[in-house]
Amino acid sequence: MSNHAAIAAVTATLHVRLRNALAVTGLNAEVSHTRPGTTNAFPNKLGVHLFLYMVTPNATLRNFDLPTRDERGQLANRPTAALELHYLLSFLGEDLRHEPQRMLGAIATELHANPVLTPDEIRAATLGTELADSRLERQIERVRMTSEAIDLEEFSKLWSVFFQTQYLLSVAYKASVVLLEAEVDAPVAGRVRQRGVFSAPLPPAITSLSPQVLHPGEVATIRGTSLVGTTTVVRFGEAGGGAREVAPAFLLDDRLEVTVPADLPAGIVSLQVVTRHEASSGTQPPRTFELESGPVPFMLAPRILTPPAGPATLVETSAAVGSTVTLDVVPPIAAGQEVRVLAGSVRVQPSVQPSPPGGPTRLSFVVPALEPGQPFPLRVEVDRAVSLVEEDGLGFKPRLTIPGGP
Repeated sequence: MSNHAAIAAVTATLHVRLRNALAVTGLNAEVSHTRPGTTNAFPNKLGVHLFLYMVTPNATLRNFDLPTRDERGQLANRPTAALELHYLLSFLGEDLRHEPQRMLGAIATELHANPVLTPDEIRAATLGTELADSRLERQIERVRMTSEAIDLEEFSKLWSVFFQTQYLLSVAYKASVVLLEAEVDAPVAGRVRQRGVFSAPLPPAITSLSPQVLHPGEVATIRGTSLVGTTTVVRFGEAGGGAREVAPAFLLDDRLEVTVPADLPAGIVSLQVVTRHEASSGTQPPRTFELESGPVPFMLAPRILTPPAGPATLVETSAAVGSTVTLDVVPPIAAGQEVRVLAGSVRVQPSVQPSPPGGPTRLSFVVPALEPGQPFPLRVEVDRAVSLVEEDGLGFKPRLTIPGGP
């Protein structure tokens, strides 16, 4: 990239380009870097004012260097300013001999035919000067000259800045783009170790998950696109930050079915589809890469079983107010999970017994003060995931009944 001297290097190169272009006119004209109206700029009163009157950021490349620093505040890329230089070319000469117009025609023809400032002419124009190390000739983006369409109103506003200066035949040109790179040390990317051409498929995408509330061991149906790879797995994310992968039992490109792991902790869980693919290029060995869908959350609800560790969902338990009730809950409750028992609308803090390997978690709670003779829904809440209440033909289950009453 160029350094701080690049702007002046563009002006110096244009100076030489314009001076050479004027040779075809046969006029003894000079090129000056002074503003229009400057006295004694041309002893013979014949020449071109090359005046840089404005600098603006390049809209396309102004932010291409971001981010310049990483999350630790360390320099990641060299800060680079992308600029456009706006020049006003004003022609001084004898109007009766059409000298300004002849110079304008020669320069307009040259800049239209050869709009790019080449590295060779930049080096030649700056050789032996303080601009020789501008590095403008090494820019990836070449500097291109483009004429600017300025109407009479804009020209009058522009010319008003030249106080008490008589108007001269003028034309505006833009030089784009000049990249000014800060001369600071920044990390250098490693060398390319090997090259290859690879074609990657589209990543998988999930459009729907059903049901939205699942229990361990149940089958979830996922619909989406690009679900098939060399291998496909479903990755379940756990609340503690862990993850486990399960191969689908049924797989199509737009639908798959997967069984929820029986020991996955209850709570708000997420899943995503991961497809793994093999890519090869030429004689290089195949390389495996994976593509992931976005995570989709769902509720993995706990389930209350009939103690001791009964396989069926608890239907009903009866206990007096103040007595202790024991429940078995699956999946096993992991360390650090928040557990509550909901008897009707009352939340009770249970005691949690350690789970045997592969077995349910046993909870014990004291029955709160509830109205005798009435059945109350009995639920368990684990990390905001609440067990479901189901219909059994006689009411709801599981339920807690307080003996007594009318």
